[in-house]
Amino acid sequence: MATKLGPNYVTDGLVFAVDMSSTRSYPGSGNIVYDLTGNGYDFTSSTRPDFTSVNGINCMDFTSGNGEHMNSAINSPFSGDNFAISVSAVVNENSTGSYKGILTQHEQDSTDSMAFISYGGKFATDHWSPGGNHLSSAHGSNQIHMVTWTISSWDEHQTASHKIYLNGVAQATTAYSVDTVGALVADVFRIGNWQTSRSDMDFDGQIYAVSCYNKELSAAEVLQNYNAYKNRFNI
Repeated sequence: MATKLGPNYVTDGLVFAVDMSSTRSYPGSGNIVYDLTGNGYDFTSSTRPDFTSVNGINCMDFTSGNGEHMNSAINSPFSGDNFAISVSAVVNENSTGSYKGILTQHEQDSTDSMAFISYGGKFATDHWSPGGNHLSSAHGSNQIHMVTWTISSWDEHQTASHKIYLNGVAQATTAYSVDTVGALVADVFRIGNWQTSRSDMDFDGQIYAVSCYNKELSAAEVLQNYNAYKNRFNI
């Protein structure tokens, strides 16, 4: 795949990748964040967060309560409940709360949504009812992290087979509110929010980069991506 990512970032199975610190992804002005894969998942919004620089690193700065988010120009390729998926994000959370959306698909609606979130200061998944898996320990605020979720089949995202990595290292996880996973509805990807009418679903902090794969990344691939990004983002 011909991408505009660095040579050491895993591209096999890559659906989209945005990187706020790259002028090829966000040139510093305008309303579009460009997908570096060339697959067309450019992100835009009328309520885009502020573009800023924190400690010399460019990012999108989200403020809870403002409904700030960015939607992909085209629908995600994911629907149903038996697809493999991995998501990676470089973020810094200023303040924590319930269901802080990092990457989501389909607004809150029974059990047919998908969300990669911070849940009470613990990186997590959810499908709304709620039900999901989160870190057993808080990841810590006001600190840049690279979080990666790897899932072999979405209908198992509440189980121990779902892994969450923090800065390249797999973490202990805990399931919460386990219940039936519905079929994910085809919809756009959203960065920074889950449902625009819910301020408790706004991310609060900086999002530097987000990428998504249509496969379960291996531990070696997760570590490879972390090593490719750690110096750039001072993780």
